[in-house]
This record gives sequence, structure tokens and C-alpha cells, in this order.
Amino acid sequence: MLAISDVLTISVFRSDYPNNDTKFEINLTKITNFNYTSVLSTFLIWTLRLLILIGLYAMMCTIALIEFHSDYRPTNQTFTMVDIGFRITQNLHDYLSDHSTLHHWLAFLNTIGVDILLVYTVIAVGYWQRRPGIVIVETTMFLARLACGWLTQLPYASDYLPSEHDFPDCLTNRFRDATSLSDQRQHASFFYFFSGHVALIYTQIFTMISLVLLAVVLGLFIYLLYQPICRVIYQKSVYSSTILCPRSHPIFGVFFHLNGRISKAEQFRRLLSYWYEHPNEPVICLWFFIWPFLLINRSDYLEPFLGPNTKHITKSVQYSLFNDWLKTGLLTSTGAKWKARRRLITPSFQNTHVLTNCFTIFNEQIVTCMNRLQRVAETGEPVNLFEYVSAWTLDVICEMAMGKNVNVQTKESDYVKAVMKITDIIALRIRSPSLWFDPFFALTAIGKEHAQQLKVVRQFTQKVIEDRFEEFEKAEFEPTRMAFLDTLLSKMKDGTLSLEDVQEEVDTFMFGGHETTGTALNFACWMIALHPDVQRKLYEEMKLIFGNDITRPCTLEDTKQMEYLEQVIKESLRLLPSIPVIGREIQEDFEYDGKKFLKGTTVMMFLYTIHRDPRYFPEPEKFDPSRFSPENIRQIPPYAYIPFSAGARNCIGQRFALLEEKVFLSTLLRRYHVSTDQTYRDFEPTEEIILRSSNVLNIKLSPRNHFNH
Repeated sequence: MLAISDVLTISVFRSDYPNNDTKFEINLTKITNFNYTSVLSTFLIWTLRLLILIGLYAMMCTIALIEFHSDYRPTNQTFTMVDIGFRITQNLHDYLSDHSTLHHWLAFLNTIGVDILLVYTVIAVGYWQRRPGIVIVETTMFLARLACGWLTQLPYASDYLPSEHDFPDCLTNRFRDATSLSDQRQHASFFYFFSGHVALIYTQIFTMISLVLLAVVLGLFIYLLYQPICRVIYQKSVYSSTILCPRSHPIFGVFFHLNGRISKAEQFRRLLSYWYEHPNEPVICLWFFIWPFLLINRSDYLEPFLGPNTKHITKSVQYSLFNDWLKTGLLTSTGAKWKARRRLITPSFQNTHVLTNCFTIFNEQIVTCMNRLQRVAETGEPVNLFEYVSAWTLDVICEMAMGKNVNVQTKESDYVKAVMKITDIIALRIRSPSLWFDPFFALTAIGKEHAQQLKVVRQFTQKVIEDRFEEFEKAEFEPTRMAFLDTLLSKMKDGTLSLEDVQEEVDTFMFGGHETTGTALNFACWMIALHPDVQRKLYEEMKLIFGNDITRPCTLEDTKQMEYLEQVIKESLRLLPSIPVIGREIQEDFEYDGKKFLKGTTVMMFLYTIHRDPRYFPEPEKFDPSRFSPENIRQIPPYAYIPFSAGARNCIGQRFALLEEKVFLSTLLRRYHVSTDQTYRDFEPTEEIILRSSNVLNIKLSPRNHFNH
């Protein structure tokens, strides 16, 4: 068709657009990236593959046919592939020219071929719909038809039987109980004749059923695929005419370019390459199979998704991979439930009593962390600081969220190990689309490991919640420390929230509150170690606030004076944001700056590149905290710097995270001088939900001499 017509126009009727009778005319010659040669070559390649598969299937059927029609096969003879090859060459013409044999051949292909197609289709649909009855019934019918198909291959004419002398070696032991060879021949002839005709009748009945079912399945298949195919064609025509779509495979898109047997660092580099190759393109469309992903690289295009009046607050489909763990908590919920939870939880992060309690926990837990770092500093060896700050943030968040000290820094915890394992598995699933399908994922070894670790996490949090609630119901209960959980339990007591609701939010707080902060702290320490001039200014600021007292706990009032430290933290988050990509799903069609955005498309806001816009951040790769000085920060547009996202779905705990970072860094820098032998080029970004470095970032800790710092 492509060769005959230069212009192919397809009329698409969409029921999900404003006017149900809207007709879209799509001219394929106007699609800028439509490549006839590529489509034709792909079609020929897949046609060749299909022919090869059909040929292999026909060869297997032929071999089976030869075995069924062998006139004589001694029980002690073993056929090799060479013997079978000679036999195919010798007898294929005779078998296919014989009418009865051709009948068996067609019956065999009909029964086996149709049923294999049907059974796979129905089992897949049945499993997907979680209806095991469909699977059981269809599998039983398949086995019955397979048996009938096998029986029809047995020759039921007496001419097929061997001579009396050869008969004992031909048949199986089921006929050897007869008293004589003639009885054996008679019984065998009757068996062949009767079973063959009966099986043939049943085969014809089942064949008709199979054909009807096949027609229904194919019709349903075509019906279900019609709208998606039309949608994909429409999306390709719209996006390729208004948005840059880098050249990719016509069927698989960029899937194999960004996946496959490549390292996570290489995967991230390839994603960045689209920005490096097209630095002036604000939006780039990447196709994964039939799904378009819009990669936004400039802050100008974030207003429709992060603005105050946006309707696009639904997270992208990748967030659904958290549902087994976080259910529909604040991170993954949408619509009315999300709005209600946001209003309910926000006051907890603005409560003065809760913030005061934060500093008590910060300072208690940091004593343990500094004692651990002191032992490392005494060795004089570089250290991977992430292991220490991550353990500290975990202890902090566990006590803040649940009011329970799990002592991650001093001993192992099954709960903490389970949380870390689940996070790693979800990161793997995000990078591996083959694991997105939940039923398939559940059957894999890693899926079973995921389920086992989820059980550990749920049992732990459920017990903590139940124990705390029992205490909470007591009239005299007055917690010495107000935990985030206590705020939720008060809502559980009056019936606003259920036990499952509370568990959702506690798990969400645990996930969002430890690794992101630990990563940000690790990057900030490394960037400070790379820039001695910045470290000197920070230490001077600490001396103005604390003097030479390296042990005084940090207070909320102290953090308000740490202006330069706040600039350093913000600049570190600009260059190395903990969450490098934010995903949203478009809820309705709209047009912005001459570009069309279609409903259902996933939008990926790439903070790693947005924060490097030279229009707002000159020399974007340079570490310059003065960008966030009071006089300069006013020149930064609203969406050019969003490490905690922005708008209605911004990070609810961003104030808590900044305070946590200030406490840790102010305590560390009063005690130690940090340095490193690495350079900024040693950082190799990779993404595992959060931003990582593929190689270890080492930092050397040197105790400060307060007379020569």
C-alpha cells in the first residue's frame, strides 16, 4: 500500500475527544519523521522471521507425522537427526501425495496449530483477568483435542498393519495379552478402526468449536486494538509535526537504546545525550513502543504542569510501581483522596511542637553518627560518607515518623534491610519495562523476594501502629515526644482514618524521608570537599554562631542564622538534585506555545537539565553558592529551580529536610575538615529512583585544629 499510494489518509474517530463525531484526517506524508524505507525493511524482516518460524513448525510436524506413520520401528532402535533427515527426504513426497495421509496432516495442523494459538490467548486473558476457571476449562479442552488429534494420526486401515512376524516389535504391551498373533492383529485392527473414526468425529466437532472461538478471539482482539492503534497514529502525527522526535526504531522506539545490556551510568548518559545534541529544544518526544514520553528540558514549559491552576496533578505511570508498598498514600494518590490527605497532613509539618521535637531527635542521633565518624577519621583513610549519613537519616526518620528508635547506626534491623531491598527492587523495575506487568513480575524470583520483604515491612509498621494506638487511647497518655504517627492516630481515633490509611502514610514518610536526604547530604559534603574556599566561608559562619564549641547542640534559632550554608545546600541541590526526574500524566488535551500536548501522555520534567539552563545559571557546571544570595535569588524564575518540585504536589517535607541538612553539616564542619582527591569529573550520574554516582565518592575527614583551621 505504501508503494502504490504516495499519500495515505486515515480517518480516525475518537470517542474520548470533546466531540464524539470528530474526524481527524492524518496525512502520513506530512509526518516529518515517517520513514517509508524503515517501515518496509521492518516489515520484510518480521515477515522473514515469521516464515522461518512457520518452516520450523512445519518440520516438527513432518517429523511427528513420520513417527506416527512409521510402518515398522524396532523397540531397540534409536533415530538420530541424520536418520530423520534421510527419512524426510525419502518419504515426504509419498506421504503428501497420499490422500489419507494428507487428511491426517491437515487434521494434525488444524488441531494442534489452532489450539496452541487459542490456549495461549485464553490463558493470557484468563490470567490477566484473574479468572482461573477460564484457564482450567480451556486447558482441559486443549488436552482433549490434543488427544483426539493424536488418535487421528493412527492408521486405521488394515493395510497399515505389519506382518504377523514383525507385529510383536511394533505395538506396545497393551495388545500382548491376547492369546495369539491373529487375535492381536484383530484387536489392533478394531482398535485402530474404532478409535480413529470416533476420534475423527470428535476432532471435527472440536475443530469447529476452535474455529468459532478463534474467530471470536481475533474479532475481540481487533476491536480492542483498533482504538489504541488509531490513537498511536494520531499521537505520532501530532507530536512529530510540533515536537522534536529523535530518530528511533519504528516499533520499539528508543527502548533498546536506553535499555538492554548497558550500565545504569551509560543509560543515564544516553538520556542526557538527547539534551546535549538538542540544547535549544525545550521538549523532546521519546517513544517506548506505543507510548510517547515528553522530556521537558526548560523551565518555560513547566507552568502548565506545576502552576497554581494546573489540572495535571496525576503522577506518571511509573509511580504505580510503588502501589504494592505505599498503596495510595500521599505520594501515589490522586484526585479527592490526595487533596484530603494533603490538607490533613500539612499541619503536622508546620506544628512548632513537632519542629522542636525534630531538633531533639536530630541532636541525639547525631552524637552516635559523630562517634562512628571519629573512629573512621582516626584511621586517616577516605570514607564513603553516604553509608553514615544514610544510617543517621534512617534513625531520625524512624523516630520522627513512628516514635520508635530502631538504632540503625549501631545494629542491624530486619525492617531497615527490607526497606532498602524494596527500594532497590522498585528502582530495578523502573529501569526494566519487562517487569512492569504485575502478574509476570509476581512469578519472577525478584518478585517473590519483593513480596517477602513487603511482608516484613508491613508486619513491623502494623505492630508499631497498633502498640502506639493502644497507648494513645489511654486517657493519661501524654507522649514526651510528638511523632508524626501521633497526628495520624488522633485522626484514626475519631474515625477519619483507618489502620490501613495510617500505615500508607507512615510507609510514604519512611520512603520519602531518608534516602533523598541522605543522598543530598552526601553530595553536599562532597561538593564542599571539592571547594576549599567555600569550606572556609562555611567554617567562619559556624564560628560566628557557635564560637569554638564543637559539641553544642544545634537549635532552630541557630539554623536561621546559617545563610551561607543554606546557599551551599541549594547550589548542591541545583547541580545534583536528589530526584532528577519528576513525572506527570496529562489529563486533557491542550496547546502551549504552539505545541500540542495530548491526554494520556507521560511528561518527564528533567530537573538535571532544567537546573543547568545557562539563561538563568551562567556557567551552569560551576559550583557557585552566591547564585542563591538574597540579591541574586530574586532573578531566578519560579520553575527554573525546583529540587523539591513545585505547585500543589511539591514535597511536603522540604522544610524538614533543609533543617536536617543544616544540623548535620553544621555539626560535621565544626569538628572536621573535609577533603577529597577526586574531581568533579569523577562523578558519573546514574538514577535509581534518586540520583546516584556509579562510582564511590570518597571523603577524608581531618579533625580541626581550632588555631589553624
